[in-house]
Amino acid sequence: MPFKLTTQAYCKMLLHAAKYPHCAVNGLLVAERQKDKRRDGPAAPPLCVDCVPLFHGTLALAPMLEVALTLIDTWCKENKYVIAGYYQANERTKESRPNQVAEKVAARILENFSEAAMIILDNSRFTMGCFTPTISIYDHLDNKWKCRDPSMDLFEDWLEAQKIASALLESRSYENLIDFDNHLDDLRNDWTNPEINKSGDLGPFNPGLPVDVPVWLALNLKQRQKCRIVPPEWMDADKLEEIREQERKEDTFSPVPSCHYMELTKLLLNHAADDIPRADEIRTLVKDIWDTRIAKLRLSADRFVGQQEAHARLDNLTLMEINTTRDFLLDSLNSMHKLRANLQPGKSQDY
Repeated sequence: MPFKLTTQAYCKMLLHAAKYPHCAVNGLLVAERQKDKRRDGPAAPPLCVDCVPLFHGTLALAPMLEVALTLIDTWCKENKYVIAGYYQANERTKESRPNQVAEKVAARILENFSEAAMIILDNSRFTMGCFTPTISIYDHLDNKWKCRDPSMDLFEDWLEAQKIASALLESRSYENLIDFDNHLDDLRNDWTNPEINKSGDLGPFNPGLPVDVPVWLALNLKQRQKCRIVPPEWMDADKLEEIREQERKEDTFSPVPSCHYMELTKLLLNHAADDIPRADEIRTLVKDIWDTRIAKLRLSADRFVGQQEAHARLDNLTLMEINTTRDFLLDSLNSMHKLRANLQPGKSQDY
């Protein structure tokens, strides 16, 4: 069944090839896990929502591929995705057909996903403007991988994909792309590429229809009287009252509705209070929750210092809460260290 590519999946493939124009590159296509197929109608084609760049240069290292497949499969299960295909860009410009490596990896994916596809990036069609699709797609039919002509129907939105791909290439965003080779060199490199995923346009913006945007943009539009802000689900007086009562009952820290609950409350109530029902009550409830948690934190810090502990667990605390007591706690620990050092008996001077 023909599947569709999102703009994100298409752009990341191009960026991977653009970052290493002198090398062959490959990666995996990730699709949303489909629900049970309905009996009364045809199932929707798989939607490839993302891709995971794997390697550049040497593509046939089996041990590294096994490690990558294991980690990516675990990540897919956690996010309700499935590995749905394979892509590759060959080293030479005129080589635009799958080689033995591509067919073997694609066959491995086909064992677990019957609708898997293989994509080969055609280097000869690669331009900065991205005016036409630069990929060839192969379906597994009659025990063979057969190429089908790329069409605009392959993309969820070709015009958007073309525009964003061109903009990302012009801005050299490929320099920030991380593949699995980079991750193995330094485990701090995130192969899910959150920075690349945030690139591109926002929207579409349609009158009367909600759209997810960053907080800074929502506040900017609100100040220009261009939008109405929909508060997060947890910013509800009844829900916050339950959280406050739970926080007061428990000696330990209860889970908070958002790791930035205090910052978001201040921003939204200061700039969009007219969009938030019972705004004054919410302000009071969040302040009560904050005060209760800070009191617990100070009491815990006092106990920690008094019991001369070396380690402490900070479960369910936000960074802002931790920072409020950082100076106090560090000063206390430094003072206790000096006192203990002074109380230690000095070395004997007898000879």
